Amino acid sequence: MRKYETLFIADSNLAADGLKEVKYKFENIVIESKGLLIKWEEWGQIKLAYKIKKRSHGIYLLMIYAGDSGLVSELERNMRIDEKILKYLTSKLNDHFDPSSLNQEETGLEEEIKDKEKAQDAHVSDNPETEDVESD
Repeated sequence: MRKYETLFIADSNLAADGLKEVKYKFENIVIESKGLLIKWEEWGQIKLAYKIKKRSHGIYLLMIYAGDSGLVSELERNMRIDEKILKYLTSKLNDHFDPSSLNQEETGLEEEIKDKEKAQDAHVSDNPETEDVESD
């Protein structure tokens, strides 16, 4: 199993329902191809550097997933056909992806965030400027 990311630009004229439909369609392709959907990111509507299919704005979406190379072919075939998708780009992130490593990465990130929060809390309590001073 390999890990991939696909960044694609959807038509900016899509309503919220249309955008959900696009996301649902590509999620189903990943699931039906026995892949694993890892993460969805919606970057929002952004002005394009140049017009694509007569559009000057697009909705950027990032999908990170794992699967076989046939999954990428199927996703790109569907994106090419779909009129709602202006452009797409797929990159291979990792040749050998183990789904169990995903849980370990998440646990490591959670611990790192907790450590940073503790350090920030300690810094705030040590800083006398942040303490409340009562005035008579």
